Amino acid sequence: MASFTEFFTRLCSSTPIRSQTDLARHLHVNRSAVTQAKERGAVPERWVYKLARDFSLDPSWLGGESQDPDHGMFSAGEYLPVPLAEPRLSENGELVPADSGQDPAPYAFRSGWLRDKGSAHSMVLLRAVGNAMEPTIPSGAHVLIDQEQKEIISGRIYALGIDHSILIRRVERHPDLFMLISPNPDYPPVYVSKTTHLVHVLGAIVWVGTELP
Repeated sequence: MASFTEFFTRLCSSTPIRSQTDLARHLHVNRSAVTQAKERGAVPERWVYKLARDFSLDPSWLGGESQDPDHGMFSAGEYLPVPLAEPRLSENGELVPADSGQDPAPYAFRSGWLRDKGSAHSMVLLRAVGNAMEPTIPSGAHVLIDQEQKEIISGRIYALGIDHSILIRRVERHPDLFMLISPNPDYPPVYVSKTTHLVHVLGAIVWVGTELP
């Protein structure tokens, strides 16, 4: 792993980030967290993966495993790490990366396959909780969310932040509200008014994966 100075130099040479304040703002962390990383001389791996994903950089180059700047971009056929998100929202209504004590990106997918699904560098995995979307999405399954696909297209399945909670539902769009539909008949449709609820479209569900029992 590169030192903080090496990491920051590479980051500034390849992205619009020009200051530690810019870095903290992009990562949605306090400025003090960046200062502490600099003082330790080490960069959290989840920062490296997020920045690499956001700016189409090779995490091995950004993090210091490769000294070759030509490795700064992923090429077709390579695998891209996809980070996990926690089942909670940040103060800005966005998905929160998995705790830094865990592997920030335990899964990887072929970059070409991801691009076929949407924005390859905007993908995140989230574990589905509850049976509202069964049998389409079993409880415990991982869903792949494209965080760039936030424009609601009726009939598609989305991850939504509603009043600080995360819901995965099939969505029908109406002029002033959303109708949230569950395949499980125990859950009737729910109508959510955009004027009375705090609604964040987190992204479209583009793939579902589950482990066999």
